[in-house]
Amino acid sequence: MHERGKGSKVDSFSVHFPLSKDFAQQLNQWISCAIIKGVENIDLDLSESYGLMVDHNSSSTSSEEYDFPCWLLAAAGKKCTVKHLRLAWCSLSAPPGSNCLSSLITIQLQGVNINEQQLESLLSSCSSLEALSLHLLNDLVDLKFAGPNLRLKH
Repeated sequence: MHERGKGSKVDSFSVHFPLSKDFAQQLNQWISCAIIKGVENIDLDLSESYGLMVDHNSSSTSSEEYDFPCWLLAAAGKKCTVKHLRLAWCSLSAPPGSNCLSSLITIQLQGVNINEQQLESLLSSCSSLEALSLHLLNDLVDLKFAGPNLRLKH
């Protein structure tokens, strides 16, 4: 157990399995280990039936969803290396004024519980963002993209 966490760089970290907030501690530990190893791609799909069309509104509530902690991306004393972030069927809240997302080039959100203010805060901290994909985000009604730092191409 002493040697755990040592070793080479991790390029990608993916979880495609239905995990709720009950598994947050374990999932956060896995993500933290990947961040420490310099991961560039994080892909979390926590849907009940990965790959199948499911009505997520009827089977889960935001209180049961895993809440992706953006602060994890800023490993203590290390620059964030994550360039590509894909989140599906969880919650996301970015702390205001956070720069832990400045390395992100692409963000894909599907069925993520996030409101306009949270998304605007998230985007304002992504100075390298070139591609943004939003799919099945029911809480977004009046989204505005503004800011001198946005370099969106797609």
